[in-house]
Amino acid sequence: QHFLYPQGAEGIFLVIDEASQFREDNFRKAVAVIGGGGGEDGKGGNGEDSGRGRKTGGRGGGAGKQTQPIMNIVKLAMDKGMYPVIVFSFAKKEVERNASALATLDFNSDEEAQLVEEVFTNAMESLKEEDRSLPAIEHLLPLLKRGVGVHHSGLLPILKEVVELLFQAGLVKCLFSTETFSMGLNMPARTVIFTAVTKWDGEGNRLLTGGEYIQMSGRAGRRGLDKFGIVIAMIDGETDPDPLRAMMVGGADTLNSSFHLTYNMVLNLLRVEDVDPEFMMSRSFFQFQRERGRPVLEAQVGELQQQIAQIRVEHEEVYEEYTTCTEQLAQLAAEDRKIRCTPKYMTPFLVRGRLVHIVRAADGVDFNFGICTSDAGLTAKGASPEDPTSWTVDIAVICMKPSGKTAATDLLHPCHVSKYNTEVAELMILPFSLADIDYATRFRIDLPRVLLSEESKATLVKALNSMYKKNGDNVPAIGASEMNIEGDGYTKLTKKIARLRAVLAENELSKSPSPDMLADYERYAQRVELQKQLEAKEEMLANLRRTVLKEELRAMMRVLRRLDYIDKEGMILRKGRVACEITTDDENELLLTELLFKGILNDMSTEMIVALMSCLVSVTRTPDNFTLPEEFQGPLNQLKEVVTRIASVSVESGLLKNSGEEGTGKGADMADRVMPALMEVTYRWAKGARFIDVIPLTSAYEGDIVRMMRRLEELLRQMAGAARSPAIGSIELHDRFLAGIQLIKRDIVFASSLYL
Repeated sequence: QHFLYPQGAEGIFLVIDEASQFREDNFRKAVAVIGGGGGEDGKGGNGEDSGRGRKTGGRGGGAGKQTQPIMNIVKLAMDKGMYPVIVFSFAKKEVERNASALATLDFNSDEEAQLVEEVFTNAMESLKEEDRSLPAIEHLLPLLKRGVGVHHSGLLPILKEVVELLFQAGLVKCLFSTETFSMGLNMPARTVIFTAVTKWDGEGNRLLTGGEYIQMSGRAGRRGLDKFGIVIAMIDGETDPDPLRAMMVGGADTLNSSFHLTYNMVLNLLRVEDVDPEFMMSRSFFQFQRERGRPVLEAQVGELQQQIAQIRVEHEEVYEEYTTCTEQLAQLAAEDRKIRCTPKYMTPFLVRGRLVHIVRAADGVDFNFGICTSDAGLTAKGASPEDPTSWTVDIAVICMKPSGKTAATDLLHPCHVSKYNTEVAELMILPFSLADIDYATRFRIDLPRVLLSEESKATLVKALNSMYKKNGDNVPAIGASEMNIEGDGYTKLTKKIARLRAVLAENELSKSPSPDMLADYERYAQRVELQKQLEAKEEMLANLRRTVLKEELRAMMRVLRRLDYIDKEGMILRKGRVACEITTDDENELLLTELLFKGILNDMSTEMIVALMSCLVSVTRTPDNFTLPEEFQGPLNQLKEVVTRIASVSVESGLLKNSGEEGTGKGADMADRVMPALMEVTYRWAKGARFIDVIPLTSAYEGDIVRMMRRLEELLRQMAGAARSPAIGSIELHDRFLAGIQLIKRDIVFASSLYL
């Protein structure tokens, strides 16, 4: 059973029953609660913003208000015997905050609490005494004894395993977790709760996909124990109903190939005789998926060609001239409007009483004419005076009365003054940015002293209606000369517009259009539209026929040639043979090979080599105002110089753009591959420092540090093999890499698994 819990509601709404039937009526009631801020469907919802702030991982104030609804749901589940419960959140800090909010609740008996302490203590016996006093370990035990668990990637591996074992044993009744608990673990529960249905994916907040929702909600219901599972999803006013419905009733995500080229792959293919990388790519699953849609596209192309062939028109040259002129005029008019709306030209005229024409920039909705009720001003202190969106002006416009309680500008719909009726429309004073002003007219209207009274609104509507009766929708605009718009560029623009208008005026379709000609033009316009669709389909078909990633392969080959990894004939050179031996998840083969060949690591201590290598396996983002001690600056700058060199060659070869955006395929910014946030931590650890002493050096979670160290061990092992290869043959460097492994591979960082 799937329920929705809207913010501000006092109850939950069953939207998918145990027979997998979607309950549209209940879904609409739940959506009505968040849309209207409570009301009857929400059983008197108070409109309290209990869910906001979750998307940012709970940063900021109001934590008590955010966790209260979660506590209520968990208590309800426990009271009804619907445990164990898994509460999914999408930020580590939110997981810990929600678990801490249950500090006053105890779900375990004394016997169960004693058993939890015994299991926990036995598990920690494998750690050193000093490691057992880590804050993360000491803070978790009290929660576990009360039947509350925490599980996310930032926990120490041994703590995650203890939580998993206790959950399986039924000693953790309520588990707060990120989506990591939904992957690869067979640990079902009776109830699953979502604190939000949106997540941060690295670029922005988005709704969960149907596959993600199924994967996590599928934890609800234990085979052989529960008749059905319970799923409760918390939603707020920012949730769009249609995508939400699609998420809940949608199926699993489509399986798409993640095939992509790496330098290691290309170099190893070049090593094999009679193997062409392009041939291998043409046989990939990625290419198969692309070509799978070819028959459908070919059929669509054929159908469009038939439709175009059946349309016959006369006077085609007349229609072509008319269409070309109107399209060019629209483009030039947009340029003219952009210049006129420049703040230095427009703001002097946006004063109280000025009649302006408004077209909302966000979606092009025409609000017709409005009256400025304030002078234009900057939206905020420090806003750019050159940016039209930095300016705002209050304007009285006629809009349809909103159906809900919200009257946000982007949700309102305009009403033409000729259709004004007090029952369906009203005059509103709304803020618009300078980008929404289409043009300022020559007219100013005397405003009443009090604007918000019904009498004053009626006066303004009467003024707008009077202006419409005199001028229609063609109210004269302020001229460019009056706005002091000068310059050769603008003069050329106005001449182009005048020339096109003259040509359009002489066009037969504009000058003397007959009914037959208008009908014939409609057929011509239809054929032009079909022709555009045909060209788009043919381009898609041509792209399908091309081998996927072909251009990227050529760019990568250019990079390899310029850096002396291959020769002009594509034969592997000495540096290329070393890069073939290095396989990393971060695709740093060239960077690591360059470090070896430039001798940058030769004069460094083993501890500094280990610290420098950590910059290439860490996933911990560098915080703002981050600084490193002086001793690390030299090695880090040398590493960044190599990164810059590879990046510049990649740009010159067409693989990357100057901005670091996607070129022909490689989208990762080279600078992002160096993350020194844990460099000092790694150095101190390699020097023999205790784990409890290195934690204060970073804001990263303990589990993130351990995961980085384990990835670092694999990288050092590969670097040792590359250093000993015949192409380099440095036994000394090989031994130092192995020594580095021994320095970091100790204590809690490499504690053995409880499952072994």
